[in-house]
Amino acid sequence: MLPLWSLILAIGVEEVPNPRERDRWISDTADVMTAAREAQINATLERIHQQTRAEITVVTVDSVSGTPKQFATALFNHWGVGSAERNDGVLFLLVMSSRRLEVEVGYGLEDRLPDGWLGSMQTSSMVPHFKQGDFAGGIEVGVILVGQRLGARELPNIDDIPVASVELPAASTRSPDRPSSSSRSPAGDPWLLYGLLLTGGLGFLGGGIRGARILHHKRCTACKLWRSVLPEDVEDEHLDAGQEREEELRSVDYDVYVCHSCSSVSVMAKRRWLSGYSRCSSCGYRTMTTSSHTISAATTTSTGLAEVTEDCHHCSYHNTYTRVIPRKPEPSSNSSFGSGGGSSFGGGGGSSFGGGRSGGGGAGSSW
Repeated sequence: MLPLWSLILAIGVEEVPNPRERDRWISDTADVMTAAREAQINATLERIHQQTRAEITVVTVDSVSGTPKQFATALFNHWGVGSAERNDGVLFLLVMSSRRLEVEVGYGLEDRLPDGWLGSMQTSSMVPHFKQGDFAGGIEVGVILVGQRLGARELPNIDDIPVASVELPAASTRSPDRPSSSSRSPAGDPWLLYGLLLTGGLGFLGGGIRGARILHHKRCTACKLWRSVLPEDVEDEHLDAGQEREEELRSVDYDVYVCHSCSSVSVMAKRRWLSGYSRCSSCGYRTMTTSSHTISAATTTSTGLAEVTEDCHHCSYHNTYTRVIPRKPEPSSNSSFGSGGGSSFGGGGGSSFGGGRSGGGGAGSSW
């Protein structure tokens, strides 16, 4: 049974930002990659696409309702990953609360990426990185090995991606805000306390979570005592200009924990869902808005064209480009979840991928 906090953060298929709307292949909603590593992996995915025509996408989420496998299949078909003619799509999905990896493949790649090979590859090459907290490294290795098996050339050497424990700095703003065994107070699991407070009659969800989080203490790695959270009116002195801007735009909320013994500080980020802001490729903060308008609409027989504009409200980054809108897939009646019936994963709908389909092929692993 998933803890209450993971159910609260569960994301639906239609809530996952489609990376192709920004001409990219990665949707890192759980913030497990730095902007630099994400750009590096995205470049590898683009090279694979140019050489093999396969569409490979990477998604990270904090939590999902249902099973990660069900979610992977539903998201794959909702977006239509891969070509409608070749069904050559691949989806890498990381569900952080479940510590689960799923690799979903389209109908056309089930022979070239069989379940047995995918499972063995994950266990031997990706999971060791995940166990050390190196999620970007594990994803990169998996992407490279899949790309090589599909025939892509001149990809990065996986031997240059060592398995190394990732030590996040005390003031890191890019680490997922999840509880660990080392951050639980002696009094018990604070997330259980959150659940009791929420179910005990707090009148609104946001206030309940916020009130419960103030009771949470982060353990100081230096002196092993417990840090306490600073009030909102004094925490800003520990935030940089980009973090303050994120709070102004309400795209990210920060909690600042201070040890009263050694004065060490830990800044923890809490992304606000559906804020309308995404991570800027220039400064790395969630201060960028993206808009687009259709120049020519796609049909079932021809592609379309759209103009996309990106604007950062922190570093003044501005970028405008055009992207091809793939042909609309022909209506299908064999969707895994359908477009109606109230499925918790949502149903069909357009995407900016090529209209590929999956019948549930692929493999998963835990770490």
